Amino acid sequence: YDGQPDSDTARKYISFRPKILQMQQCLSEIENCAVPVVAAIHGSCIGGGIDLISCADVRICTADAKFSVREAKLGLAADVGTLQRLPKIVGHTSRVRELCY
Repeated sequence: YDGQPDSDTARKYISFRPKILQMQQCLSEIENCAVPVVAAIHGSCIGGGIDLISCADVRICTADAKFSVREAKLGLAADVGTLQRLPKIVGHTSRVRELCY
């Protein structure tokens, strides 16, 4: 470690943690909303879109809608709560694994 914040990978990602917590809180606010939240999906719903709709109470989509959690395919962690919310929505983990890995 040479004292520069960008030279140490661990310090760089630890410094990003508050931003991740803020994003998690934003999505949790949707989930905890006192009124029903409806998400409408048309076309592709990828990454952040999945994060957002997984917080909704009701999800409605067109017949041609496609869903994918791309973080794992890009080598990133899906860390804003999607992997915790999806099994409750889908009902079983095999479909979640298909979407995520």
